[in-house]
Amino acid sequence: MPPEFSIHTINEAEVPQWLPGENLAAAAFLSMTLLLVLEINIQIHHVFTKRKGVYFWAMQAGSLGCAVDAVGLLTRYLIPGSDRVWPLYTMMTSVSWAIYTVSQLVVLYSRLHLVSQNASAQL
Repeated sequence: MPPEFSIHTINEAEVPQWLPGENLAAAAFLSMTLLLVLEINIQIHHVFTKRKGVYFWAMQAGSLGCAVDAVGLLTRYLIPGSDRVWPLYTMMTSVSWAIYTVSQLVVLYSRLHLVSQNASAQL
């Protein structure tokens, strides 16, 4: 009997199979991500006249992290034979995730005073 298929038996070292529908759908959604990153950067530079402060730079870092993450995933799904460059896209997605997660936390923390009027609730 052939072994049963399980998602837990797949590892990163295996050659990814070309699945046109899934890969092109991933490319479509990731290109929308890149378009939204461009739009957000235009809006950030339009709204902020003084380009300084933690809020501005955290938003810039967050949008940059999203763009790097999308490029890393596009590398994974659209480059034939991407098994040779798996350290590149793995590093890109891991580092960019850390960048945009931390920057979004900083953005939310910097706006905590807008939702909480109680001084003891703030850190």
